[in-house]
Amino acid sequence: MTAMPASAVVRERHSLGWPPAPGLGQDARIDVAALLRSRANALIIGDQFPVRRVLDTIWPSLTKPVRWMDGRRFVLPVEAGGTLVLDAGDALRERDQASFLGWLSDNGRSGQVLTTSLRPLFPLVEAGLFLDVLYYRLNTVCIDAGSLPS
Repeated sequence: MTAMPASAVVRERHSLGWPPAPGLGQDARIDVAALLRSRANALIIGDQFPVRRVLDTIWPSLTKPVRWMDGRRFVLPVEAGGTLVLDAGDALRERDQASFLGWLSDNGRSGQVLTTSLRPLFPLVEAGLFLDVLYYRLNTVCIDAGSLPS
């Protein structure tokens, strides 16, 4: 297993009138360990190999239980808490996006959500194909997996 760097490049998230995330600049660096400790939701963008490398590296540090959900075959988990990995978040259909947002908004559900995507989600938001509110819930921190050193 390749060691994860102590920090990763993140891109500033686009704003739809929401306040920008504090401390994130155009090419800011984040402390990956701090991300795990804070349990912030994160959007991990990139091709399959670099995204899997990020997930494989941080997997042992994720809050248990860790559940895996595929955006192409969407089924909401019943359990609350822990960490949810939403793979292929860019493949969520509109009705599934609304269901997932409702699931996230339920007060009884707490935990971290890590979403993977082959492409940035903001262009889908701009095109009306992805719910802006869900985008901002999932994209507290955006990790560009393609920018990490090999």
